[in-house]
Amino acid sequence: MKKMLSLILVGVMLMASLPQITAIPTYAASTASSQLVVDTIRALGIMTGDSKGNLNLNKLIRRDEFAQMMVNASTYKDTESVLGGTSVFKDVKYDYWAAESIKIAVNAGWFTGFLDGTFRPTKYITLEEAATALLKLLGYT
Repeated sequence: MKKMLSLILVGVMLMASLPQITAIPTYAASTASSQLVVDTIRALGIMTGDSKGNLNLNKLIRRDEFAQMMVNASTYKDTESVLGGTSVFKDVKYDYWAAESIKIAVNAGWFTGFLDGTFRPTKYITLEEAATALLKLLGYT
């Protein structure tokens, strides 16, 4: 069961991170499989949605958003509020909404920053970055 959930998680998160491709294409928005994806995302607590509860799966994913989703899908989920207050990147202030998730994702080895000391939280995540981070989350090296 854990392996199946991991595979679903990888598929969902990779679909959401493909550059220039939406997570759930418009033609599939009403299918049972797309509803399964949405239900899985909500059930696992990976995403909560906007103020109206919409997951907006048709938009590109930024690095800060992806870091937050990874923390939400990991065992670090409940430790987030305890670890806040610092940031090692010059473009991520300590009070930035995703500072704690970014810190956890970097400390866990899922993400790295850039050579100029930045994380570039609002940069759209690439497929390579997403796949690497997810494989590291699942324990692969």
